[in-house]
Amino acid sequence: MSDNIYAMAEDDFHTKLWKRLLKKGTVKQTASRLKLSSRQLYRWKEGEACYPLSALIKLSNLARPKPRFEYIRTQRDSEALYQPKIETKLNKEFTEFLGHLLHDGGIDKDWRVHYTSDEQSLLNRFQHLVETCFGRTKVKSRPSGAATTIYYPAILGFLLRNLGLPKGSKVESDTSIPKPIKAKLTTRKLIVPYVVAAFRCDGESGRARIALASKDVEKPSRLLRDLEEMLRRLGYKSLRIVPSMIYKTKQGLHRRWVLSLEDKQEKQSLLKLIQDYSSANHLDLQS
Repeated sequence: MSDNIYAMAEDDFHTKLWKRLLKKGTVKQTASRLKLSSRQLYRWKEGEACYPLSALIKLSNLARPKPRFEYIRTQRDSEALYQPKIETKLNKEFTEFLGHLLHDGGIDKDWRVHYTSDEQSLLNRFQHLVETCFGRTKVKSRPSGAATTIYYPAILGFLLRNLGLPKGSKVESDTSIPKPIKAKLTTRKLIVPYVVAAFRCDGESGRARIALASKDVEKPSRLLRDLEEMLRRLGYKSLRIVPSMIYKTKQGLHRRWVLSLEDKQEKQSLLKLIQDYSSANHLDLQS
């Protein structure tokens, strides 16, 4: 866990933590045992400063109470994440969040998370998923052409960094689903939310096909190949990825690649899957 994340412990937890720690030894003994600064430990004990999250976890592991936080924040960014969830659970809400983030969102070079859509239902859904998976925080928005981009403070990006998600351009870094997460996406319950989010973000309306850019004109992006793998895990077989248009940026030539289903029944099945999940979660299908 990053040393750049700082935590304000809940009052009851803070009291219980130090009651148990002091039964095990003095502040100086605790500092020596955990290789922490005794001066800083006194300040944390008296509530004069926020704990570095890594240090607070060490103290909690020693004293055994489960940590409870009022908020966490980064060292340089004053915006906090309230009622934070620092141990990410791999559930359907998280995999849906991941699909949105990887396809219509990203992490800036300063670790701020952003998400862009011209559908208010998807903007609302992304905000709901962030709060469900990570906690409450301040959200800013600004127009982005006909769409809207919402921005989150760096604390969210720091938590995502711990999951292996990169910052900067997804095309240039050839972003993929982090391997530890992808290895666990083995059940329909976890895969469907990711697939639906991906198609809601980048799919063609009413069609079982999706196009993504690749920095390599000779092969599709890893993210598109990951999506193909997720669809195969759901039982779809008539998948095909074909090259599309080449375009030029400051970084050089790029190509768009199209993933589609060729079997008519499988196309209908995928569109129904997207519609059923979207309807169950009150997502507007007018895209």
